[in-house]
Amino acid sequence: MSVFSNSTWVTEVVLDIHTGAMYNRDVIYRHVISSQPDIVKNNFYVLKLSELDEYTSYIDYVRLVAISDNGSMIELPLVMAIGEGNRPVTRLLRHSDDVWLVLRPGDEVYLLFHYDKALDGSWRLIFIIEGHNPKGGY
Repeated sequence: MSVFSNSTWVTEVVLDIHTGAMYNRDVIYRHVISSQPDIVKNNFYVLKLSELDEYTSYIDYVRLVAISDNGSMIELPLVMAIGEGNRPVTRLLRHSDDVWLVLRPGDEVYLLFHYDKALDGSWRLIFIIEGHNPKGGY
């Protein structure tokens, strides 16, 4: 997963949704984003998922939440997801419903989450993903 930060893509983490070939069931993975994402036109935070190796990932849903130092939580809605060939895939990622976005080797999907203003340093962004990949876990 990458974050658009300082006008470039910053690799954040390899999302461990790996289940092994015998256990193709969805897992939920949470990642606290360490890079400060840029706010782009129309108040969007933009993340990118990339399939890096010879395996295929099956993504059921994604969420982005912000949690403040005082414990307040805000969900930033997924407004748009754009897959290969500029294909809109938003509807595949909004709900935990076993309708997956399939990411094949080399595929990328761009995720646009909306918020009305920039969040200051008292907020942490947490990316949540549900899905699976038959590669063995890390």
